Amino acid sequence: MAFINTDIEKGLGDLLDRNVEVQPDAPCLYYGESIITFADIHRNAERLAIALSHSGIQTGDRVAVMMLNRPEMVYAFFACFRLGVLVVPLNTRYKRREIAYALEHSGARALIVGANFFTTVKPLCAKEELHEHTIIVDGAEQGIEDWIDYDHFVNQSYDAIEWPEVHPDLPAVMLHTSGSTANPKGVIHSHRTLFHVARMNCNVYQVDKLVGPSLVYLSICYIGGLGWQLLRNMFAGKPCVFLLKKEPGELLKAFAKHKCSEIVLLPTDAILMIEHPDAAKMDWSSLMVMGSGGDKVSPDLQDAFYKLTGVRITEGYGMTECGPATVNLVYGPKVVGSMGKAVDGVELRITNAAKEVLPNGEVGDLWVKSPGNMVEYWNNPQTTAETLIDGWLKTGDLATCDENGYYWFHGRSKLIIVRGGSNIAPQEVEEVIDHHPAVMSCCVVGVPDPKWGEIVRAYVELHQDYSPKPTEDEIIEYARHHIATYKSPEQVILVDEMPTNSTGKMDRARMRKMATE
Repeated sequence: MAFINTDIEKGLGDLLDRNVEVQPDAPCLYYGESIITFADIHRNAERLAIALSHSGIQTGDRVAVMMLNRPEMVYAFFACFRLGVLVVPLNTRYKRREIAYALEHSGARALIVGANFFTTVKPLCAKEELHEHTIIVDGAEQGIEDWIDYDHFVNQSYDAIEWPEVHPDLPAVMLHTSGSTANPKGVIHSHRTLFHVARMNCNVYQVDKLVGPSLVYLSICYIGGLGWQLLRNMFAGKPCVFLLKKEPGELLKAFAKHKCSEIVLLPTDAILMIEHPDAAKMDWSSLMVMGSGGDKVSPDLQDAFYKLTGVRITEGYGMTECGPATVNLVYGPKVVGSMGKAVDGVELRITNAAKEVLPNGEVGDLWVKSPGNMVEYWNNPQTTAETLIDGWLKTGDLATCDENGYYWFHGRSKLIIVRGGSNIAPQEVEEVIDHHPAVMSCCVVGVPDPKWGEIVRAYVELHQDYSPKPTEDEIIEYARHHIATYKSPEQVILVDEMPTNSTGKMDRARMRKMATE
């Protein structure tokens, strides 16, 4: 069952409704020993939607969710889609400071959170309204009292509600992504744009050909896990596999158990999987597609994966802001190192600083025009206007196009550090380190790394009269207490004086050059 060439007339909840009409008892999700059908997803999402409605949540409100990939996360998405409520998935690697910003920035009226994250978020839920709408998954099981337990919340007896009509252009999700500013930006996708992200990924990966389920290793709080796999498979009526733990060993066990046909991994996760001692013992014959993005796939990784599985990695390019933009052939020869060709329905162009289109072979700014382009950055009209111009989205990345229509990545025109496929804003890390009382100034740059692509390095100038002076390791540990570990510097270099340019500003270009020498 697939809806490859259709458009959307309702909200994203319609994807689930269609599957329930046609194949209600077909598996939608495998999780541990559980087999969850499309009808199960529909029933549980509807229960949650009714409970949220009776608690005062209504169309246009924002509901934050923070869980690892699990069935309740899917229920939350589709409950909100049915109500016309904007879902705000929170990165499970966030620390308290980052969560606080996302909750405040989004204006979330409710939070559905896994019990394993409750200790982190509890101090943030003191605000009366959020306290009344903080729902803990596995709360009773973990002995968390005086808060709303998820199972109790959804299993009460409620009156029927009048379901709202959800227009496809209504905002559906807010995905926070690091940009060149200190705080993450809230990328808004409507039901329509997210529908097209799923639809295009159906075509790109030819999902109808998959025999077994798709193994979802990427978090569905990202566009990769959400749009590339979960919603895409819902679009095509195909099942997904969620893991109880996000570990290479669990990935291999689940793959073998369910005879999966597809995996999508960041390059760093693919390396960890290949290096696992059980990988060479596996039967990989069910694997048809291995997708990857977020960073370059090296020739060595491509060769190692092919040697292990007999399948070539399909490399592509996309963003939270636009969904899939380019891809290599899924069932055909790959041009190793390239981003592939433009996805059907997507237009690309490469321009100079004057926005003039450049000929093939010349490096310039990459722009994307796609039905999957975001609607806006939440409450950020200036950055939205700078990024979306006449239907074109400026990616902030540099690329070339060769004579055969293949696109090649040439770096970032913005300051973003990409570590293992995760975007890190240097200013966000600097803001944390600058709060250390011993630090006078700080400059954060990305350093090339064979495993992660880039790692975070911080150049730090200390106050001369501060005592005792912290060590490099102490500054790293300080950062890890305040932001996600993956954003924290892996290297700190103490400098006597931070270099400045002719205008007296920190010379970031010089620091980046120093980092690569």
